[in-house]
Amino acid sequence: MPWLTIHITLPMMLLAALGVEPIVRTSVNFGKQFFSRQPLHDEKPADQFATNGSLSPIAPPARRRVGGLAGASALVALAFAGFLLAMTVHNMYEVSYIHPADGPHEMLVYVQTTTDVNTVMAKVDALDQKFYGGHHQMPIALTTDATWPFAWYVRDYPNICFDYPTGCPSWPKNTPVIISGGDNPYGMEQQYGGTSSTGQPPLYAYHQYVMRSWWDEGYKPPPCIQTTTNNCAGQLTYGGVGPLLWLSYGDNPPNGAGFNLGLAAKRIWNWEWNRVAFGSTEGGYAMVLFIRTDLSKTVAP
Repeated sequence: MPWLTIHITLPMMLLAALGVEPIVRTSVNFGKQFFSRQPLHDEKPADQFATNGSLSPIAPPARRRVGGLAGASALVALAFAGFLLAMTVHNMYEVSYIHPADGPHEMLVYVQTTTDVNTVMAKVDALDQKFYGGHHQMPIALTTDATWPFAWYVRDYPNICFDYPTGCPSWPKNTPVIISGGDNPYGMEQQYGGTSSTGQPPLYAYHQYVMRSWWDEGYKPPPCIQTTTNNCAGQLTYGGVGPLLWLSYGDNPPNGAGFNLGLAAKRIWNWEWNRVAFGSTEGGYAMVLFIRTDLSKTVAP
């Protein structure tokens, strides 16, 4: 997974430093030579030089001058290393401060709990402060699909029902807060937030959020399509459009399109500098916050 790249990156950075050191040294010597026009000398302490019988050390021999080609090559390599360093710092800044927990725009994040979880917990805490004095005594129900990550976020609340409603059959049906998650949240919304068959108003007000979001996977190979001669046994029946088309056109390349180097380079640069996603940013796992209607007037879901 992308976050495991740190185990590879650290030794690569150490190796890069070893590779850049002679480039820096050559560039510095070339610069001194270019501006001073004087021969360079070995940087040895005077007391290490041989003497001719007197107290004065013999001057060290002049070091070989750095050739023009070698010096120019070192400067070009140093400039390229500086460019890569700038890109690395930029990426670190983007992923840490501009798009934290933003899977659709950060391939290093890839999939992550969204900041909507913080929004939901802020509303839960506000309700607890209003009606329970901020003592974390408010009952909270979590459906199976919402157990993680909310098991961590509600760790200070002792009155928790996991796997609601089957996990706590003795709980009343009007618990103050229900947090639900799943691929199909609409069933839960109809069950707890819809008008009953008797015409009674809904017991809960609700709002849908995104629990987890992820990086678009259009780069994956195209899925296998069943035919009369291929039943796709052992082959993936889901996927994307392939890496080259995805880099060129995103998730929906034109019919008959092929790899376009110019478009791919432009899209790579737009992501690198402006975080314009390569494909869809809609990939996500929904969650729903239900707040009992008599409480929702205080804190809107």
